Formats: sequence, C-alpha cells, structure tokens
Amino acid sequence: MRNHTPGRASPKIVQVAIAACYIMVWAWSPFFVQAQAPSCPEARPSEDELTQIRNAGRWLALYEIVCDRAGDALMATGASIERGPCLAQRTRAGWSVAYGQWRTEGFDQRAVVRLNSSREVTGIDTTASTVREGWAYEFGRAASVGRSEAQNKLDVLTERHTYGVIVAAYPWHDTVLTTYVFPDPEEGTVLGGDVRVEVDADTGSIRGSQRLHNEVVPMSGSPQNSRASVLTAVRTCVPTETDVFMVLRREPRIPHIVIAEAWIYGIEPNGEVKVLRRREE
Repeated sequence: MRNHTPGRASPKIVQVAIAACYIMVWAWSPFFVQAQAPSCPEARPSEDELTQIRNAGRWLALYEIVCDRAGDALMATGASIERGPCLAQRTRAGWSVAYGQWRTEGFDQRAVVRLNSSREVTGIDTTASTVREGWAYEFGRAASVGRSEAQNKLDVLTERHTYGVIVAAYPWHDTVLTTYVFPDPEEGTVLGGDVRVEVDADTGSIRGSQRLHNEVVPMSGSPQNSRASVLTAVRTCVPTETDVFMVLRREPRIPHIVIAEAWIYGIEPNGEVKVLRRREE
C-alpha cells in the first residue's frame, strides 16, 4: 500500500530543483495544459493563503490513508459488503469511517470502522442500520449532493473516467462539508477533471461549487529522470488543494510547478506551496 505521509525534503534543495528544471519541463507536453486563465489579482498571495492550501491538500492525503486502512480491514473480515464511498470523520479518539448509501429517507449504513490517533484499526461494526441524523448521514448527503452537482460540471469527462468522492470536514470550516469529485484511476495518479462542492452541514444545500481543472492529465507516466511536472492553472488563480494532494499521493514524489496568470508556484514533495516568481519575469 502506498505511503502518503508527507516527507521531509530539504526546502533549499527542492527550491533549487524546481528553479533548475523549470525551462526543461515546460516543453513536456504530457504535463502542460495551455488554456485561457481567469482574471487574477496582481497582488502576491499571502503566506496564510498558501498555508491553507497546503493544509487542505495534506488533509486530503491523510483522508486517503485512513480510507485505505479502514477498507483493507473491512475486506479482511470477509464481510460481503459493498464498500461504496468512504466517509471519514476525525474524532477525539482518532477516526470513524462509515460505508453505505445515502438516500432521501436516511443513510443506509452497512459498516463502521474505527481507528485510533495512530490510524490503527480498533473496531469494526458490520451491523446494518438506517441513520437519519448524525455525521454519517450528513457526510453521505454531502457526497450525494456533491456528486450530482459535479456531473453538471464535468460533462463528457464522466464517460471516460470512474470518479471517486471525498467529503472533507476541515477543522477551520466546521459548518461546511467540502466534497471533492475527481477521477479515481486504477493505476497511477491523474490530475484534472475535478470539482469542489461546498455543502452546508446542517441543511445539505450547496454554498458554492467550482471545477478546478480541465483536462485529465496522467501524472505517473513521467520519464524516470523527471525532476518536476508542470501544469497551467486555467480555472484558478493559485494552486489548489488537489494539486497538493496529487503531489503527496504520487510515487515517486517530485516537485510540481503551477503556472497561473500572474504568478508561478512550486509545490514541494512535502506539500509546501511557494511563490517562485511573477509570470512575466
């Protein structure tokens, strides 16, 4: 199983590697998507903004680790349960992971896996029940609403890819469940064709949604001597948390360069987001 835990690369080494390989990787078409960028502010993004992008990307990577471990533990029991979307909530004791199907009359819960703060499995409950309130119901509703909204934004892409769903309850966004719908590759890592949908945790209504990238780009087919990958931001003015997520889940990890309208950014292998320079320099 892949290890998604952020690494400890030297910042100076990584920044030198990003700067040195920028011109070289520009021409690597598998990683370069050219399109009209949005109208972006000229001001340099604040460190707080870049830190929040990093933290959200790391949270998504941690979510995937938790889901992988809970799913493996559930399958090891031999229970014939359709796992479905992984819904994971962080608790004081660790994590609770629920599997089932959300319906208008309630969340049909089929299994719950509990993990401690070290992400070790501490309990599995395969008792079927219909939940009409609580975190699993809210997360399941957000997953259903988010998937439906994403289908309206992904058009023909849904015909070519299988899509996964993550529902993130960020600690700094306690009234909103942020649902991500993105290509779920069988092999390797891809970036693009992803949608972020913000769902009100109490009412299930959509607060906002955005398609984050255009084309679906394979990120694992790079040459063995690749030192970085490059992508042009065409729908956002700064790197997204899914950019960071892609860097953290890719093996081997290499820096990633995001070319936005006003600024060029580097994402280091540990998920740190840096401003490299103005685009026109």
